[in-house]
Amino acid sequence: MKPTWQSDCGTVSLYLADAVEVLPSLEAESVEAVITDPPYPKEFDAVWDTLGDLAPRVIVDGGHLLTLCGHYQLPRVLEALSKNLRYHWLCILPNAAGITPIMHGFGVKVNFKPCLWFVKGKRSKHPIMDDQLFRAGKSWKKHLHAWNQPIVFGPIVKLVHDSGTVLDPFLGSGTNGVACVQASRRFVGIEKDPATFRRAKRRIKEALNSQPLFKDQEPQLVQGAFA
Repeated sequence: MKPTWQSDCGTVSLYLADAVEVLPSLEAESVEAVITDPPYPKEFDAVWDTLGDLAPRVIVDGGHLLTLCGHYQLPRVLEALSKNLRYHWLCILPNAAGITPIMHGFGVKVNFKPCLWFVKGKRSKHPIMDDQLFRAGKSWKKHLHAWNQPIVFGPIVKLVHDSGTVLDPFLGSGTNGVACVQASRRFVGIEKDPATFRRAKRRIKEALNSQPLFKDQEPQLVQGAFA
């Protein structure tokens, strides 16, 4: 399947389609990390099977999958993703300053979002990591998407090499794509909602235009890893 949109230098490829359709068409072992934030409501529960069944094939040996999820979902997500990947660690995304939502149904004040970190095979060599991988945002206003997060690029910089590619199968408003552009990493994103896709594409294009060194790289140096 060809990307719906690709940057001129080939560093970013975006698909307007369902991840179930796109993931099987991507080249095997062509991304160094899957970093994503699927929707949390129970009506979208099937996304965890999609992620667990289809994403591991495209990750290189020793590569990573990191996903934010709801606290209540941890048993479900662990089960789905452990089928083909090895659980590595529980990382956190701290809430923005002054934001402490209360989960009334559970009787808990929530101060962070969990981020599950999985590895395919044996983890490739990396520096010692802090399990607070993400940078806390200044604001969590959902002005771009119902579940959009602040720009958080710590794991991309630390876990993906300069020549590596990051995949987000649930692109949303494109936050991870913007983060990859800012960190000069190649990126592939998948989003099935047309309006949300257009919003993500616009944000990523704006980020590319503000990164002249990344934008002007020679195509032969930055060709994507996908067929």
